[in-house]
Amino acid sequence: MKKFKLILASLLLLPAISFAVCNPFTPNTVLTASALNNAISAPCITSGTITGSTINNTPIGAVTKSTGAFSALEADSFSVSGLFSLAVGSDVASAATIDLTAATGNTVAITGTTATSAFTMNEGQHITMVAAGAWPITYNATTAKIIGGIDYTCTAGEVVQAFKANGVVFVYPEDIVLASGHYGQSWQAFTSGTRAIATNYTNTTGKPIQVNATVYRAGVDSPADLVVDGVVASSGYAATGAWATLSAIVPPGSVYYVTGTNITWGAWAELR
Repeated sequence: MKKFKLILASLLLLPAISFAVCNPFTPNTVLTASALNNAISAPCITSGTITGSTINNTPIGAVTKSTGAFSALEADSFSVSGLFSLAVGSDVASAATIDLTAATGNTVAITGTTATSAFTMNEGQHITMVAAGAWPITYNATTAKIIGGIDYTCTAGEVVQAFKANGVVFVYPEDIVLASGHYGQSWQAFTSGTRAIATNYTNTTGKPIQVNATVYRAGVDSPADLVVDGVVASSGYAATGAWATLSAIVPPGSVYYVTGTNITWGAWAELR
């Protein structure tokens, strides 16, 4: 046993490893990830610390098991004291369903502008995606659960994190910032040529927007209304010769307009 331990230590750089009754290793052979996993779960290894960074003089992380490298190693927990790098894989084309189990790395670029409503992932899998262009993602409670519960269109260069837990794929686009109350949007001012009274407009951004409209009452005293999907979302009463400001959140895909009697256009801005 003493001779065996010396050979194993030379092969694996494993000082102070204690074995139980079983001994899963054959001297002078390549240690594979599955063999080490089996030894830990048996349990054949009962205590000790693996301090080496190479196996058979080959750095851990080499391409094949034949060199003694780990290709897959499972553990209840582990810590890394140095730099930990994840592989960057080949580009993946956008599609209605994207199979991320076939990704060749933990970070991939998504090319194309086809809308995606489902991601195929392994349970516990995490992946980082980078949109190469305007890539739409359609919300699905199981296969593409986007934070905020909305459909979303990524911009070029936007980072999207995804992971699968309890059968649900959670999707986190970089620009959706719920903590700050918006989705990477900014206020935009509109002129009377692009926004008019009693005219329908549709929120096509894929995100909720906020609409602020100011109108001037030139005649009879009566409310001015901001209507969203047929519901009066905001109403402002102004006396003759006064201004009224209307404000409401408009969900993605909703239709909105401003209406009233004897009112004229004043100002219009949207957070979008």
